[in-house]
Amino acid sequence: MFQYRVSKYNPKLRDENQAYAKEEWTSYSDIGKKFSDGTLSEKEYLKVEKEYIDFIYGLFNEFKIEKIKILKQEPKNIFKKTSFDVDDKWLYTLIQKNIREEFWCKFKTKQFEIYMGYDFYLHIDFTNDTEKLLEQLAKKHNLFLEKD
Repeated sequence: MFQYRVSKYNPKLRDENQAYAKEEWTSYSDIGKKFSDGTLSEKEYLKVEKEYIDFIYGLFNEFKIEKIKILKQEPKNIFKKTSFDVDDKWLYTLIQKNIREEFWCKFKTKQFEIYMGYDFYLHIDFTNDTEKLLEQLAKKHNLFLEKD
């Protein structure tokens, strides 16, 4: 299994213990709060959120994904099913609500699982090594790739 994480955090800003050294926002709920580079506006948040969503869609498009399953939801049974396929009509909304921490789940395809973790980290577990592709997609969407 190949595990990666994608985020808005520049790995060059990690200290010797790999902790992120810059104070940054980590959630939708941080809109309006002050950070080292100013107050997080809704406009700035939505710009970054869109980069994450576009990254995920880019990944789905790259692998020509047609079926996406929802797994391991929290709170449990929020969808009244433990596992089900998602069509494109609902996918954008489910990804956005997941990023905004309204609920949590894993999105699963044949090739990979993808899910949001704490502090605005997007985790991807692949069956094959796809690091170069992920690096290209992350760069295209102003995000950073790290091995998880």
